[in-house]
Amino acid sequence: MIIDDIKFYMIQMSDNPISQHYKNLVLPSWKDYNIHMFEAVTPKTLNKYNLKFNQKFSHGGYGVDFTPTEKAIWCSHYALWKNCITLNKKLIVIEHDMKLDTKQGLVTKSFSEHNGVGLGRTYSDRYKRNINLPCGCYYITPTIAKHLTKFIDKDPAGIRINPDGHIKKFLDTDKSNWCVDHIIDKKIGTTIEHNKTS
Repeated sequence: MIIDDIKFYMIQMSDNPISQHYKNLVLPSWKDYNIHMFEAVTPKTLNKYNLKFNQKFSHGGYGVDFTPTEKAIWCSHYALWKNCITLNKKLIVIEHDMKLDTKQGLVTKSFSEHNGVGLGRTYSDRYKRNINLPCGCYYITPTIAKHLTKFIDKDPAGIRINPDGHIKKFLDTDKSNWCVDHIIDKKIGTTIEHNKTS
């Protein structure tokens, strides 16, 4: 199904072999949609953004600093939220390692009912089940984009959680909407470096 009033953006790094590996792996699943490539923010281009970061306040890394790649992920999503507001268009944001479940197809029933919908899922070894991956793939409207950016722009304490934790507050994360799978190639790894306390 083609959704004419929604713009699709895939976050990827054109000069990163790992990013390109995943993009090429998942892109065929999105063949029915007009996917715009969004050049991700990287540690080298972070200085274009003035986001204020504090130490993490989350289960994945309490009291540690954000790594440069974690900051870059934040800035990539933030830039797309700003783009959503500027364009005044609904967006579906896709990270480079998110593959559409072609048997299920893109779930659209909630798009007209909610201002933000989480579409991504990943398998958790910890919980032995699928869980929502908020930043992996999601639908937002300009209204939600304004909320997402306002809380970041106006918080004097600075960013203290990963973007998944932030965006999850604003999305419908009901599992009936999960139609995009997180692809992990253990031989290739990921483009993210995390600081953790353990």
